[in-house]
Amino acid sequence: MMYKFVDREEELQAWERLYNAKGSALAVIYGRRRIGKAELIKNFIRGKPASAEVADQYAYCMLLTLFLLYDLIQDPFISI
Repeated sequence: MMYKFVDREEELQAWERLYNAKGSALAVIYGRRRIGKAELIKNFIRGKPASAEVADQYAYCMLLTLFLLYDLIQDPFISI
């Protein structure tokens, strides 16, 4: 079954700008349950070399920490 996304053009345009920007980025999407966040993300990354991770509020801090550490490791002046 194919769902039609309604009133999501603004989000898709913002994600497209972020996706096409140079360098790496982290996008955090949050909101109430059952409003289509996961489906919207899946629809956006379909056909793109991208990945999405889903986390609850407790795992979010861990994922953010890992992302920041990864960014530090990429810095040529910092070695861990």
